[in-house]
Amino acid sequence: MSDFNDIMIIFCLVLGDSIDDRFTINISRTEGKKIGHEKISFEVLNIVHFKKLICEYCGYTFKANKLRSWKVSISTKPEDEDDKLTKLQKLAQDVLNVHAEIDIKKQLGGVLLNPDCLIKDIFVEDPPNKHIHIIIEKPAEGPPLKRARTEEEGNYSQNKEEPPWTPSPKKQKIMTQTNLFSIMLDGTATLFAGKSIPIGCDSFGEIVNGGCTFLDKTSLISEFIECNSLVSLVVRPRRFGKTINLTMLRDFFSIPIHPDNEDYRRELFVETKISERPDLFDKYFCKYPDCDGETWSNMQATFCKKLAELYEEHEYVYDKLDKYEKLNFDKIHSGILQYGITEDALLDLSKYLKDYHMSKCIVLIDEYDHPLNIAYRYNYYDKACGFFASLFGALLKSNDENLEKALLVGVSRVAKSEHLSGLNNMLVFPMHNQEYADKFGFTEDEVFIILQYYNKSQAEEVKDWYDGYMASNGRVHLYNPWSINKFISTNHLEAHWVDTGGTATIKQLLWHSNEDFRNKTITLFQKGAINVGIMRVIDYNLLSQYANDTLWTLLYYGGYLTMNEKGHLYIPNTEVFTEWKGWLNNRISFNPDTMLEMLLQCNLTKFEKELQIMIMKSLSYFDIPDDSAETNYHMLMVGILSPVQYHNYELSSNGEAGEGCFDVRIVPNTNLSGINTYGVQSIQ
Repeated sequence: MSDFNDIMIIFCLVLGDSIDDRFTINISRTEGKKIGHEKISFEVLNIVHFKKLICEYCGYTFKANKLRSWKVSISTKPEDEDDKLTKLQKLAQDVLNVHAEIDIKKQLGGVLLNPDCLIKDIFVEDPPNKHIHIIIEKPAEGPPLKRARTEEEGNYSQNKEEPPWTPSPKKQKIMTQTNLFSIMLDGTATLFAGKSIPIGCDSFGEIVNGGCTFLDKTSLISEFIECNSLVSLVVRPRRFGKTINLTMLRDFFSIPIHPDNEDYRRELFVETKISERPDLFDKYFCKYPDCDGETWSNMQATFCKKLAELYEEHEYVYDKLDKYEKLNFDKIHSGILQYGITEDALLDLSKYLKDYHMSKCIVLIDEYDHPLNIAYRYNYYDKACGFFASLFGALLKSNDENLEKALLVGVSRVAKSEHLSGLNNMLVFPMHNQEYADKFGFTEDEVFIILQYYNKSQAEEVKDWYDGYMASNGRVHLYNPWSINKFISTNHLEAHWVDTGGTATIKQLLWHSNEDFRNKTITLFQKGAINVGIMRVIDYNLLSQYANDTLWTLLYYGGYLTMNEKGHLYIPNTEVFTEWKGWLNNRISFNPDTMLEMLLQCNLTKFEKELQIMIMKSLSYFDIPDDSAETNYHMLMVGILSPVQYHNYELSSNGEAGEGCFDVRIVPNTNLSGINTYGVQSIQ
C-alpha cells in the first residue's frame, strides 16, 4: 500500500506473462485518472476505463473491450507460499504452450469484473501490498484458421505488421435448378455448404468463414442500393435473419480501418450473387463509412456505453477534428450521459466520418423499435420516446449532407408521432410488400435445398410446422430461419420459435380483449382466416386502450399471424399455433391433452368433472362478465378442443345440424370409433 493515502496502487498481471512482468496502475482518489484525452473522476471510474488504461500501458492496439479482467488476491511474498501463485505460474505455461482452457474462477478464486463495476466498489480499501489484484486475459492473437479477420476486431496501426492471412477453404456451392414450390423474386436459391448450421451466431463474416452452411442473401445489397428511398425501414418477426443481413451490409459497404482488410472483406462475397454485379462492386464495395447503431438493455446507461464503443471504433478521426469537436468527442467517448450532446452523438459521428473519408455515411440500425417495447413494459416510455425521437431525428432527418442511405430493421413500425418523429423521407417495407420480400426469412426453394443437403426427408412435415408466412401479397412463402436451423441441428419437429420474453405486451393485451376479438380468435383456432384492419403504425399510447386493431397489428408484425393474397389474417403454421395454445394454457392452467383424451374416449363423466374443477380453480368472476358469459365459455371450449385438428379430427363451431345448431363439433377424418359430435349446451 502506498504511503500516500490518496493513491490506490493496483498490481496487474497479463495471463501468460511471467510473475516478474506484473505492473501497477496508480489511481488518485482526488484527481482521478487521465484516459486518452479526458480526465475521469475516481467516483465514476469503472472497468471499461480500467481496460483502456491497461491497453495504454501495454501498448495494445485492439479494442479495450476485448480484454477480460478478473479480481484475485494472490500473494507474491515467498513466506506466504500461496498455492495460487504456483497455479498461476502453471497456467501461464499452459497459455504459452498448449492453449489450455483457463478456469480462473475455479483455480484462482477469480471474480470476473463486469464493465460497469466501479473501481471504488471493487477495492473499498487499499488492496494489500505484494499481491496480484487483477488478472488480464487477452484475446487470441492473429486471425483464427478458416476465418477472415475483420478490422472491427481492433484498430490497427498503419505501421504495425499484421499476421499472415490464411484464406478460408472453398465451400461447395449448391444451387436449385428448378422452381419447386413457388415464385422466387431473385432467381435460383444458392447454398454454400459447410460443416455445421449456425445457431445463435448473428455475424455474417463469422458464419461465412467459420465453417458454417449459409444461404446466399447477398442480393439484398443490390436491392438496398437501387431502392429509391433515402431511409428504409424493413419490419419482420423476431429471428428472421435481420441482424445477420445488417452485418452483411456492414461488411460490404464500410471502409476498412486497415487497408489490407479489403482483401478479407472481398473473400466474404466470392461467388455470391452480389459478385455477379461488378458495376456495384466497383462503385460501392468498401467505399462508405459505416455508422452502426444498437439498442438499449438498461436504456440510457447502456446506450451511452454503446456510443462510447462506437466512438472508440472510429477514434482514428480524432486528429482531424477541431477543438470544439474534440471536446464533444471526448464527452461521448467517456461513456457518461451528457444531456444536449448525447442526442446528437450519431449525427456528429456521421459528420466526422464524412469529413474524414470524403464520403457520405451509410447508417444501419438494428432492432430500432426494441427500446420502446422495453420502455413501455417498464413504464418509462415517455422518457425513452423523447430521447430516441431526438437521436434518430437528428441523424436521419435533414442530414443529407452526411447521409448516403439508411436501413432500419425491427419487428413493427412505430407511429411517426412517436419514435421516428418527422421522418417523411422514410419508406416502410412490411412482409406483405414485394420489396425485400425474399431477403429476410427462408423461401421454399431455400428450405428445400438445405433439407436436401442434410438428407432430411420430412419436407411435408417441415412445411406444416414452419411454413405459412406469406410475403409479396402471397407470391412468396417464407419459413422462420431460426426454426429451420434448429430442426436441421436437432432433427426434432417441435416448437423451436419459443417465447423469449418478446410477447409480454401481446399477452397483456390478449387477456384484456373484447368479445369481437375472441369471436375472431375462434375462427383462427379452426384454421380459418379473418378480415381485420392492420394499422400502418403502432402507437404505444393506444396500447392501454386495448383496441382490437392495435392487438391484431402487434400479432401480425410479431409473426403470430400472416396475411394471404386477399389480405386476410390466419395462424401461419403448427409451430405458431402451439404458442397460441400456450397462451391459453398458461391463462387457465390445465392439461388440455388429458381432457381431450377423456372426451375422445367417451369418458364424459370424468371429462365433465375435470372441466368443472378447471373452471372453478382457474377462472375468476371478473374473467367472465355476465354480458358475454356465453361467448367467453364458447371461446374457452374451442381453445381446449382446438388441438384435435392436429390429431386427424375436424373441428367446427356454431354450425347447423339437424333441426338446430351445435356449439362445437368434432368429426374424425377417418373411420375412428368414438364421439363425432359434441355440443356445449351450458356451463353453470
